[in-house]
Amino acid sequence: MLALLSIGYGFMIGVFVSLIGGGGASLYLGVLTSQLGLATAVAVPTSLFVALPALFLGFLTQVRIHNVNFKWWARLLGQLGHRLSCID
Repeated sequence: MLALLSIGYGFMIGVFVSLIGGGGASLYLGVLTSQLGLATAVAVPTSLFVALPALFLGFLTQVRIHNVNFKWWARLLGQLGHRLSCID
């Protein structure tokens, strides 16, 4: 019964995310803890396990259609590295 309920919630979140274009990862955690009764220590890694493959495939799709500007990405990472190196 829990498996069927999980599939139903997953389907509803998927439809909702398809309609609005994103933000489903934030919904998984709430559903896992409040509706399915999982402990937060279990729900957080489960939510990441579900969300990260979709995020990674979305990133690869954007790379393929040339929507990722790697020059800016490298610049931001360089600035972050510089700021972290200044911390004592």
